[in-house]
Amino acid sequence: MKFRIIAAFAAFTLLIIGCSKELIVNAPWKDVSVIYGILDKTTDTNYIRIHRGYLGDEGFAGGNNEPDSLYYKEPNVKIEYYLNGALVNSFDLVKDESIELDSGFFTTEEYRTYRLDQPLQNLGEYKLVVEKSELGLNDVYATTPIVRDFGIDRPNQNQRINYTALNGLKIQWESTRNGRLYEVRTRLHYMEMSLANDKDTTVHSVDFVHSTRTSSGLTGGQAFVAVIDYDSYYRFLSSNIPVDTSVIRFYRGTDIIISSAADEFTTYMNVNAPANTVVQDRPHFTNIMGGDGANAGIFSSMNAAMNYRMELTDDSMDSLVQSMLTCDLQFADRIGQDTVYCQGGLYPIFK
Repeated sequence: MKFRIIAAFAAFTLLIIGCSKELIVNAPWKDVSVIYGILDKTTDTNYIRIHRGYLGDEGFAGGNNEPDSLYYKEPNVKIEYYLNGALVNSFDLVKDESIELDSGFFTTEEYRTYRLDQPLQNLGEYKLVVEKSELGLNDVYATTPIVRDFGIDRPNQNQRINYTALNGLKIQWESTRNGRLYEVRTRLHYMEMSLANDKDTTVHSVDFVHSTRTSSGLTGGQAFVAVIDYDSYYRFLSSNIPVDTSVIRFYRGTDIIISSAADEFTTYMNVNAPANTVVQDRPHFTNIMGGDGANAGIFSSMNAAMNYRMELTDDSMDSLVQSMLTCDLQFADRIGQDTVYCQGGLYPIFK
């Protein structure tokens, strides 16, 4: 009986103490840097997005309309270029407020990115440094190697593209240094001309994303082959180019594009890819270092090999114009000095 009384008193005491304590939902404040930047070797202009995380007493909606909750105050952002471990150059990034955003949950007031107006070198690595001007906030940084230049072995720029019903279109290339993931796509360019007015023309393009490949190493030299199936490709065109009986279309070339992502970028994409299992918890991955250690985002690089405006073989052009899959799209082919063939009919060539 005495033990029961003591136990009851202890439980009552704990209950009183527990009720007197306020439940604190928010964790202690931390400086959280959220940074996204993919250096693209194929362009002379690259952009870095820099944000800050926040958590107020009003939850995630407490600061969504406050620019000070989303952005640092005038940070100094620079990118350093290193070759063989030695600092070669340093570039201060330009604050860019020219990008217009659609309205949404977060305020668009004071939205900015940071712009690098320098061509990227084929060797070495780049380091992003964000120096925060606010007292007590530590700098953050991240480094990435550059995915080196590479080419497309087959078909080369001087060959014509041939989608054969038997073998499809075969694309061959070798991996490059620092490139981990490779995406193969083709871009078909075409012009539309109104049948009612030959002066009314517009240009268009459609991208066919074929497949991805992952290299086993980062030193380059691994051979890859991707085959675009004839039936799949022409069915894609029939589904992604709208039927329009008021226009006639002219083929204007095909680009072959192979994009390559660096190792960190590949890991980030894989970690954040849609889950195909019942397990929805994902590991957190970032290569943004420094600060309070609670960072998010990615700083990495990419490159691409491209063959521009390649022509189709006669057989592939015939398939585009006359095949059952794409006949309704009304692509035209010149068969003489003053006529084109399109969907079984002859039309005058307009100048």
